[in-house]
Amino acid sequence: QMTVDEVEGNYWMDGSVRIDGVGDIGGLTEANVLVTAENDLVVTSVVTPVQVEAGVHEQFDYTITIENSGVSSQTLETVKFWATKDLEVVAGSISGFTSGEPTRNSDFKNNDRWEWTWSGLSVLIEPGVPLVMYGTAEGSLSPGTWFSETAIITTESTANGQEVAATTSASSPIKAVRVYDISVDFLGTNLSIEALLDNTGVEALTWVESHS
Repeated sequence: QMTVDEVEGNYWMDGSVRIDGVGDIGGLTEANVLVTAENDLVVTSVVTPVQVEAGVHEQFDYTITIENSGVSSQTLETVKFWATKDLEVVAGSISGFTSGEPTRNSDFKNNDRWEWTWSGLSVLIEPGVPLVMYGTAEGSLSPGTWFSETAIITTESTANGQEVAATTSASSPIKAVRVYDISVDFLGTNLSIEALLDNTGVEALTWVESHS
């Protein structure tokens, strides 16, 4: 057992054995030590509201938080945010550790999503001091559950050959549901019901009773 204090990469070990009457025989071993960087970074993303009526234009407030649980500062260079093309980042809504406007491109892995990028940030991620960015996106969503994804790149991760320093994968789900207006007249009583329909069934949102 041994510990390694080196930069990320592959390291081959060399050794030799002494055989009486022969001498030392040595060479590179068949195994190697792979050193990987532990960047101690976590990125999270939260959105509100989490449930909306499908087809209705809404605004969604996102909060992206970056935390460093290590002992050394790191330098945030880039934030990437992926979301459905039904949503657009609202101009002037960005605040927190940056207020800059992102660039927008199609996600080459999923053509149904936009990739929003904030680059050239050069913001220190201090241990124990969360970095927070706020932003608003807007649009109307078709029925279903919609996820976003966030990733960050640091100077240190790039130096170590890492594509990203941390990512949320699929997160911040928004559930877009169908809402129906139902009116029932029975023996002089009128019921006006607003109900949502999803894969779990029907749920009454409002219920108004009147008599004629």
